[in-house]
Amino acid sequence: MTAGPLWTAPGRSRVATFVTVPDAEGTAAFATAVFGAVPRAAPIRKSDGTLWNTEMNIGDSTIMISRADGDMVRPGFLYVTVPDAAATLARAVAHGATRVMPVERRFYGADDGGGEDPAGNWWWISTNVEDLTDEQIADRARTAEKATR
Repeated sequence: MTAGPLWTAPGRSRVATFVTVPDAEGTAAFATAVFGAVPRAAPIRKSDGTLWNTEMNIGDSTIMISRADGDMVRPGFLYVTVPDAAATLARAVAHGATRVMPVERRFYGADDGGGEDPAGNWWWISTNVEDLTDEQIADRARTAEKATR
């Protein structure tokens, strides 16, 4: 990742997903096992050793994961592009996710599907398989919409 302006943290994407969950350690381990997430910086731990906050990169994007309880718990809905959506969703399920939608070819030119991790985050996993114009996507969307009526 290239260096940004002084007002941005080095290595952090300008827009970062931030999930706050009771088990930040488990969510970080899930992101590492399934998506190859790597720490962007040293994690911050509370005095008792529990994970308080960590920032990880998945490719060129940053995900921030914090431990939270009560009203601060805010699981996320993350869209991750990978080389093989079906294999990645299978890996997610092997690491405790519940499949919420199987990977299928979509009208917008992607194979995608999703799973919910043990902390309640939804991970939408996608592989682009066709480069389509906006017009082609709109036409296919109308066709898909008619098929669901």
